[in-house]
Amino acid sequence: MRRSIRVKIFSIALLLLLLMVFVAAGSIFAVRGVRNELSEIADCYTPVSQSISRVNVHALEQELHRESLLDLYEAGTRDAEAIAGKQALFDQASQAVDREIELAEGLLARCGSGPSPILERGEAAHFQPMVRVVAKEQRDLGDLSGRILALAERNEMTAAAELRSFLSRQRDEFVAAVAELRSDVQSFSLASLQEAEQHEGRIVALSILITLGAALSGLLFASLAASGLVRPIRRLLDGTQAVENGRLDTELPVTTRDEIGMLTESFNHMVLQLRLKDRIKDTFGKYIDPRIVEELIRSDSSVSKAEKRVVTVLFSDIAGFTAISEGMTPAGMVNLLNRYFTLMAQAIIQRGGVIDKYIGDAIMAFWGPPFVGESEHARLACFAALDQVPLLGEFQKELPELTGFRKGLPLIRFRIGIATGEVVVGNIGSEHTRSYTVMGDTVNLGSRLEGVNKHYGTTVMISEETRKMAADAIETRELDSIRVVGKSEPVRIYELLGRKGEVAAKALETRDQFEKGLAAYRSMDWEQARILFEACRKLAPEDAPSQVFLERLTSLRENPPGPGWDGVWQLTHK
Repeated sequence: MRRSIRVKIFSIALLLLLLMVFVAAGSIFAVRGVRNELSEIADCYTPVSQSISRVNVHALEQELHRESLLDLYEAGTRDAEAIAGKQALFDQASQAVDREIELAEGLLARCGSGPSPILERGEAAHFQPMVRVVAKEQRDLGDLSGRILALAERNEMTAAAELRSFLSRQRDEFVAAVAELRSDVQSFSLASLQEAEQHEGRIVALSILITLGAALSGLLFASLAASGLVRPIRRLLDGTQAVENGRLDTELPVTTRDEIGMLTESFNHMVLQLRLKDRIKDTFGKYIDPRIVEELIRSDSSVSKAEKRVVTVLFSDIAGFTAISEGMTPAGMVNLLNRYFTLMAQAIIQRGGVIDKYIGDAIMAFWGPPFVGESEHARLACFAALDQVPLLGEFQKELPELTGFRKGLPLIRFRIGIATGEVVVGNIGSEHTRSYTVMGDTVNLGSRLEGVNKHYGTTVMISEETRKMAADAIETRELDSIRVVGKSEPVRIYELLGRKGEVAAKALETRDQFEKGLAAYRSMDWEQARILFEACRKLAPEDAPSQVFLERLTSLRENPPGPGWDGVWQLTHK
């Protein structure tokens, strides 16, 4: 069962709310206890103290009225009305004392049954006997006062005087009992107030501690809960960044059953699909250039449609490979070709070229947009050809291991033709099978130039357009102006000597001497041309193009061309 993130967040909020409600309820309960204590003091012990104080006042009034009556009796007054008035005042004071004592007893009885923690200590029960003692002494005083007044009324003043002395002592004891009771009640009330204040202070401190504890607990729980929500999101972010950086082996654990868990499952499924896609790209990248695969995957890619573009095409071929392969087993031949293609393809790919196809022992590659810039494809193609030359030397050194032979190893040479011009480029083929390739006269010219190397004894031959576009980066030698098989327009051909600044001075001197001989040749100055080409042979005895022209000059002297000769040499074979 999946749980929504919204439910989780609501649960966290509800738990925090319940925690705050619990804290508030505890605080209210504690405050109510303090309020009960204060109510007890205000409603019970303060009125008791006040009532006892009034007992003392009314007892004093009672004594004064009794003494006034006795004074009347001692004076021999027989004024019944005066005596009755004083007697009434005495009786009222006595009744007031009794009422206050009863009131104090009632208050103590009620306080003794209250809910306050103070009352649990039993002070009400402690005060009640003291009140009963005061009540008894009050009754004794009343009885004694009645006897004294009765004696005085019968004019037995001597007996009344004796009882008056005893009454005085009894009254002192009563006053002392009342004072002690009032003092104890007041002391208890004051102590209770102080204790209530202390209790209130403890409650405030405890409330603060509980609130802080609840807040910290809430924050801790919220932090843990938030971490539980954020952790899988952070894992998703890290996983996304890892995939963005090309680490397609990333797989995230699904630790929740909410939307994040569903998103994690989708992420893992997406990465799995990306791995499959990457495996497909890697597999097809061994048959088709990976950049073409990448461009074809993009629905808006320009490689999905054929169009005309200016590109540079390269053809390379192993010289005499048929003879080389005759003494090899099929497995050995495949092993040798695979290693050769690996080395040559490395130079092409590193220079941004696209390997179009392998044709037997030949390689066809091209450079152009969108894979390289419009102004740099000729230069990159020439650099790739120059890079292949030292790689061929490495390949020659590996032949013993590749073929298993230690003697009779063939000398591996190759020929490269490079042409630049307009071609049709794009995804071309049937509805069932297509190939991203280039077609047109420039492609045919590149293929022809690769073969023309054999006629001039050169390794890398380029077209005039290639030389023009890469002139600032390469050194070349113009070889001739020819008509290749299948093409009526003449083309100037050039030998690629090397990069600017890297060609030996002797090679450049030979190049300059050769071009002077070529100029004499085109002006039909056969003798001057012969001298210049022979000078090239002296500078470079193995210079094959010079030897080709020396042989050609012999034929031309014997069979000179007509007056309309344009210096173009017609090739009769591919």
